[in-house]
Amino acid sequence: VMLHYRPFNDKLERSGFVDLMLNYGVEKCLYGHIHNEDAANTFAGSYWGLDFQPISCDYLGFKPLLLWEDE
Repeated sequence: VMLHYRPFNDKLERSGFVDLMLNYGVEKCLYGHIHNEDAANTFAGSYWGLDFQPISCDYLGFKPLLLWEDE
């Protein structure tokens, strides 16, 4: 799933978006809308059985991120 905003708050509390992803078997969530100082305080990793990857330019330092490789 790709979302513009992160699907949890600053305390990593679940939202309805997280519940929907879990109900539908989503494994990975990519999200953005992270700017400047928020980039240092965002979450990347696994939580609730979902892998979260912030993909905003500020978070990534304006460097491309390889999401998957052809096998």
